[in-house]
Amino acid sequence: MAKARSRKASPAKAAPARPEVAIIGGGIAGLSAALRLSQRGFAVTVFEAKPELGGNMSSTNVHGIDHDVYPHMFCDWYANFWTIFEQDLGFARATHFEPQDGVKLLELGAETYLDLRNPSTLSTVWENLTSGILSVPEMIVLMFSMLDLAAHPFGGDVTDNLERIDVNGFLYSRGYVTEDVAKVHNYILTLVWSMNSDVTAAKTYQDFLRHFSSFPNQRPLAWLLRGSLRQKIMQPLADKLRDLGVTVHTDTMVTALDIIDGRPRLIVEARNGVAAPQAFDHAIIATPAGAMIRLAMGAPGEDPATKIVAVEPRIAQLQHFHDAAIPVVDIYFKKKLAGVPQGQIGLTGSSMMLSVIDISQLWETSSMMRERTALVLAASDGFAIPAVGPEARGFAMIEQLHRWLPIFNLGTHWGDPDSDIEWAMSHFRANDTNRLFIDDVSSWAFRPTASDPAALSNIFLAGDYCQSSADMATIEAAVQTGLLAAQALQAADARSHGKMRGEPITLAAEQLDGSAKLLAAKLALLPAAYGASAWAALSESLANPGGERPGTENYPLLLPLSCTLDWWTTAYSLALELAPGIKSASLADAGKATLLKAVDLLQDFARHQPGRGDPRPPPSELATTFSAFAGAAMRAAEAALTKAARGKPPAPDAPYKRRWRVKP
Repeated sequence: MAKARSRKASPAKAAPARPEVAIIGGGIAGLSAALRLSQRGFAVTVFEAKPELGGNMSSTNVHGIDHDVYPHMFCDWYANFWTIFEQDLGFARATHFEPQDGVKLLELGAETYLDLRNPSTLSTVWENLTSGILSVPEMIVLMFSMLDLAAHPFGGDVTDNLERIDVNGFLYSRGYVTEDVAKVHNYILTLVWSMNSDVTAAKTYQDFLRHFSSFPNQRPLAWLLRGSLRQKIMQPLADKLRDLGVTVHTDTMVTALDIIDGRPRLIVEARNGVAAPQAFDHAIIATPAGAMIRLAMGAPGEDPATKIVAVEPRIAQLQHFHDAAIPVVDIYFKKKLAGVPQGQIGLTGSSMMLSVIDISQLWETSSMMRERTALVLAASDGFAIPAVGPEARGFAMIEQLHRWLPIFNLGTHWGDPDSDIEWAMSHFRANDTNRLFIDDVSSWAFRPTASDPAALSNIFLAGDYCQSSADMATIEAAVQTGLLAAQALQAADARSHGKMRGEPITLAAEQLDGSAKLLAAKLALLPAAYGASAWAALSESLANPGGERPGTENYPLLLPLSCTLDWWTTAYSLALELAPGIKSASLADAGKATLLKAVDLLQDFARHQPGRGDPRPPPSELATTFSAFAGAAMRAAEAALTKAARGKPPAPDAPYKRRWRVKP
């Protein structure tokens, strides 16, 4: 959805003692909004349909054991989440979390785990290069492709079709990327967010990568919680909110939202089944996208004139959105399993895209963990589970885990007493009601801001489907959108009554490298990336003579041309970042001069090519010609760009020269 239009200020009127705010949804987005608004004197009521708070950060207690909905990694760059955890709740991060420098990968049949580290220092870059995940040249290409995407100057105009490109499309457009590198990107996206690279919006993935691109830094990649989400985060946050006077209703469904006399009115169905209308001054809808759409559109038989979509029809476009559930099974064993490392482990090659983490090494203060191993197993591709029913699906996941980790007695079925698994403590959840938003290409143009729909002055949106700087479906994205909604509500209240209530709500500052630094890094490393790509292609050719993929026989010979074009476009973007005062006309003249020089060189190259049936020149001659072209084009681009930067007037137009094809 396009950015919200500015709201017109209504005439000032006497401010109510405490404006009443309804927050629909008790996940981390809604609770973050509730925290900031209650601290500024708003009367906040939270409605959560489930028995427990937290949404995708909740825990279900079964037989006295907390089972978290998802096994989260809390990235170090989650600035707003850490502000709430450390400053508002008063907890020390190092006490409640375990730092992680990367993730581990295990191939089928392998005995050694491979480490993929956060490439934030020279030493971790070297460790990645020699990790064995890919060949050394392809690891260079992989890390460079992440830098390339992070640096790419997307325009940000959601109405521009050319901006709507998926990650696969971006990688395909880069002349240096190999098939194996593209597969690793796809593996990362599918494992973490349950979506393939051919549907993931490249702009959204870029926003995520930019938060990891700070170099050098000594910070860990992420942190793992030393306990359940309920115990360590959600219960302390709920207690904090109640201390601030927030009213929290769990097991309470908001079945309808109407706009009556300019105010949001909720139909609330309590756990006893009795539904009653309640009016508020403001409302924040902090539910998943699907539930928000149902409230905005209404149900058959309800008055359509009182619905959000009647005031703002654009909200109906949110029906484009998709989500996915990641099934999870907690496996408690009767004994300690040897050889399972700490941290997140991806089982490469798993059809279900399995990942596993040993929480018994994190929840060390829990008495039930001292004599046993407890694994949390997630299937990012739940459609690949060949079973029906909770226990059958859970056992199918454990069966596939056993192929990678054959270090325990599996048994023959869920509940088998001869197995090493303590079935009474283990728990499977399909997570059909805790789905993750899919940041696909088709949704990018319709994603709302916190203050959409613009036509409504007192209804706001929050959730990881809303636009934020984090953008990908993460805990930080949810927290940010909750704070943005609270910020917009506070500003709307101030416009209505002429005075802001409390200190302005702000978001934590992010430590991100600027576009100029990223583009400069790309420009410096670009020759190495293309050289590594040629190295990888040559290595494949030598290892498998005649086995090149169709259409890639002359691939190494095209790399100089691709490198030259990439160099020019990157230099152009960097010039705009470093010298925004340069007139676009000057840069256009520079680009024109470079393009014309490139055409002349290509025509010269064409003149020396054999005709149909003529013998081909040796590869060395082709390489020499391409090398000459690349060098000349780069020199022409550099000269033209320097001239434009100095602001010299353009030279008189040269005599017209036809630039199309050379006649024989």
